[in-house]
Amino acid sequence: MKILQKSILLFSAIFFLAAQTFAVNYYVKTTGNNANNGLTYATAFKTIQKALDVAAPGTTIFVGAGTFKERLWWSNSGSADNFITLTNYNGGIVYVDGSVGGTNSAANELLAISGKSFVKVENIRFRNNYRAFASGIYVTGAGRDIQISNCYILNIGWTTVKTAFPSSNDNANPLVVVGNQADSIQNLLISGNQIYNCITGYSEGMAVNGNVSNFEISGNTVHDITNIGIVCAGHYSWTGAPAAVNQARNGLVKLNNVYKCVSPVAVSAGIYVDGGKNIVVERNRSYSNGTGFSVGCENDGHTASNIRVRNNWSYNNKEAGIYFGSNAPNSLVTGSSVTNNSFHKNYTVGGFGAEMVLQNGSNNAVLQNIFVPKTNISVAVGMWGYSQTNFSLNYNLYWRTTSNHTGNMLANIGPDLNPVLGDPKFVYANTGAGGNYHLQTGSAAINAGDLAFVPAVGELDWDGENRVQQSHVDIGADETNLAAKPDLVIDFQEVTTLKNDETLRISPNPVAGMAQVFPGSEDVVKIYVMDLTGRVLENILPEGRSAVSLDCSNWKAGLYFVVCEKANGERETKRFSKL
Repeated sequence: MKILQKSILLFSAIFFLAAQTFAVNYYVKTTGNNANNGLTYATAFKTIQKALDVAAPGTTIFVGAGTFKERLWWSNSGSADNFITLTNYNGGIVYVDGSVGGTNSAANELLAISGKSFVKVENIRFRNNYRAFASGIYVTGAGRDIQISNCYILNIGWTTVKTAFPSSNDNANPLVVVGNQADSIQNLLISGNQIYNCITGYSEGMAVNGNVSNFEISGNTVHDITNIGIVCAGHYSWTGAPAAVNQARNGLVKLNNVYKCVSPVAVSAGIYVDGGKNIVVERNRSYSNGTGFSVGCENDGHTASNIRVRNNWSYNNKEAGIYFGSNAPNSLVTGSSVTNNSFHKNYTVGGFGAEMVLQNGSNNAVLQNIFVPKTNISVAVGMWGYSQTNFSLNYNLYWRTTSNHTGNMLANIGPDLNPVLGDPKFVYANTGAGGNYHLQTGSAAINAGDLAFVPAVGELDWDGENRVQQSHVDIGADETNLAAKPDLVIDFQEVTTLKNDETLRISPNPVAGMAQVFPGSEDVVKIYVMDLTGRVLENILPEGRSAVSLDCSNWKAGLYFVVCEKANGERETKRFSKL
């Protein structure tokens, strides 16, 4: 019996050693040699393809800095807990380059992954692929646990001429995943990548299409694309997937930054769900695109269903902040919602437009969003030539900064059941990456949503904070915490000892709504308005002695201070009351 135990232990030890040594790592560098064994950086292979061909489950391929003119084919699958990983070596910048020359020149893809599982691609840069149907990374077939992270994909195009006007046959795909089999591509992660400067024709910067289930697209930056930035699509027959499973589904699209995705031939969304199912789109920033977001279904006779667009920022897009509904006559968006988003001054093309355009749908809801149209003639929500049945519009905030009224905000739809009219008081609303759509104290959006609102499991606001604080949800993407320390605080004791400037005036005083602040000197460079806690409610840049307007209508009754700061740092103050 003891001998048998020793034999079993010896066998186990041998088996364990074999398991540990079965998968080895490989190294690649531009000065390597494919006749080497590739097991150390000193004996590295010369081509990435050589390493891919010999990689086994558990292998990591480390690629040294440099440019590799190869078009790659992923040869083998990994296994559960034993991925095959392609990554850079020691932090070096690695380019897979599709310029003239190189290996496998007939392939349209810089990296093709077909029917493989347990795969990771990390920290590799794919660039310079210009040809018909060019791709950066192309994933197809059926498989599972595929991860593409922290890669750069740039300069991919059907042509090199950015201003070229494409036809429907002109396509290029920087990163595309197409489930084209009866079995799905599942457990897909696309995270932390940068895709830019791509001429995609009728295709998109990043696409998940066909039989793809359980996916996450997170933390990517997609910009300067000549069509849609990110799309999750379904019901396209060309994928080859069976009709019953031919749609991207059970997905999460979050924390992406998408801008300057504009098509010369159509309204191109920063982020688009086209015929998908069970997809959450949350906490993304989309600006300067054709439109910020779109939820639709282009293939007639089909649906997009259970799409949740929540806690996003959409601003400065050429057309609407969001299109919601199908533009196909016999297709619908059903059982979907747009909640707690901030839409600000979209429709930059000018003229009459809308922050939200409704198209064909049923059983949908638009709740607790902020709508700030760009002009007096634009509306918040409008519908022209389409229909929405069993549609709910409730607790949205409406405001125009270009006039003193908030009327005429809806076009061809029923009323908002509980509208909120007032200034959202964004911290800093501008047109670029620096746009800051957090709420300031005094915002009409704070604690103004539905008291009965219950966040979805795991739902957070734009910053990743609890969606409901102070026991009452805010309207828009930002949820404030009134107990949090503000960005700027002036010591209250300091203010009480400041000179009470006799020339600084606020009128009227006491104030119920609007007031005028008259600086006491042309030397004043900043005007702060603060409460008794030292919290700065307004930070105003004056223009000489010209009066500046102050809206106190949403403030609580009590005492406040105006503090003027001169160029030499000297401060003076005036106390006033809010009725």
